[in-house]
Order: sequence, then structure tokens, then C-alpha cells
Amino acid sequence: MKITVFKYQDLGQERLYEILKLRLEVFVVEQKCAYQDLDNKDEKALHLVGEENNKIIAYTCLLYTSDA
Repeated sequence: MKITVFKYQDLGQERLYEILKLRLEVFVVEQKCAYQDLDNKDEKALHLVGEENNKIIAYTCLLYTSDA
């Protein structure tokens, strides 16, 4: 797995779409946790993306405590 760290502005439209899709699949569908995912924090976060065969298979975002 290749892990890359991105700033929000460097994610690109297609990668951001795939990340949002994955977050919905995991949190809303699998974990049955309905909440407002788009919370204006993504722009301040660092985004760690794990990819294999050009497919995102792992993701997390990191926020400084003051931005959380």
C-alpha cells in the first residue's frame, strides 16, 4: 500500500470524490452513524490516503487540536 499525505487543495476532484464516497460507506452505511460529515474541517486537515492499484483502500484526516 502506498500512503500519501495531502493538503486539501492538493487532493484533486476525483480523489476527493473517492474519499467522500469511502467515508460515507464506512461511517454511514457500515457503522450506521448518521451525522454531518461535511463540517468545514477538511480544508484545515491533512489527509492520509492509502492506495493500492490506483484505488483508495485506507483514509484518515488529521486536525490540529485548535482546528478540531
